[in-house]
Amino acid sequence: MANIKKSATELIGNTPLLELTHYEEKNDIKDATILAKLEYLAPENETPNKTIVDNYQMEIAEKDKEIEALLDKLATANTILIQYINKRVKELDESKSAIAEKILKMSSKDIDQKIEKITDYIDKWDSISLDDKQRIVDILIKVIYIDEDIEIVWNI
Repeated sequence: MANIKKSATELIGNTPLLELTHYEEKNDIKDATILAKLEYLAPENETPNKTIVDNYQMEIAEKDKEIEALLDKLATANTILIQYINKRVKELDESKSAIAEKILKMSSKDIDQKIEKITDYIDKWDSISLDDKQRIVDILIKVIYIDEDIEIVWNI
């Protein structure tokens, strides 16, 4: 009974919401607030890939530990053991490189998907109200620093 919600908005999670004031005005809606969920900006959408990346990073850490343990044995190793250690370290390093490549591909795929979704929304930019544009900018941009140069820190 402790997990009872008092409002529908409590069920939404961390997905950013955008009030569609332009739509409300255009359709003369006064008794309701129309919200759009910006799913592509939801932190939950990153969870599956984040979990996979975390698992890959744990694999890399395990391989690093094994490499370190092997290298610690080099000082007392004979020729045969040195050959084994060299071979094993090479295998582990190749495996780490393959995992790092998978992480890189996943990261770039996620970025490509977010950019595509944002681009779709920007295609409709001219048809949304100034208030809606401001809300989108608030979601996308964390801070803007202006001095001799302009620096934008993005939330995405």
